[in-house]
Amino acid sequence: PLPAPAMALWVAALPIALPAQARPPLERSAVRLTTGLEMEWLRQPAAAGVPAGSADVLFVHGSQHGAWCCAEHWMGYLSDRGFTSHAISLRGSSGSPDGARRVRAAQHVAGLGAFVEG
Repeated sequence: PLPAPAMALWVAALPIALPAQARPPLERSAVRLTTGLEMEWLRQPAAAGVPAGSADVLFVHGSQHGAWCCAEHWMGYLSDRGFTSHAISLRGSSGSPDGARRVRAAQHVAGLGAFVEG
């Protein structure tokens, strides 16, 4: 991962944004993975009239969070700058509950891999 100063520099280098009202609505859905998990998937299309970003962005949250934190803080920001972004809720989070008391890192990796390949 990028250290905080490098991330701040990267974000500051993004082009100036359009007003938020030009932003398309956030899309919320669930996808059934080959692992059997139904994973929450948020997609924020790039705003119309903004030069397209070079690639889509995929957000993967940390502990005690879900896709919601990416939508709340970053997805709209990137949309306004021409990037389509995606955020997923990992197994065991509020967006992708599975009833397990514990989730191992290997299960998160398997779910992420199934999402990217699916």
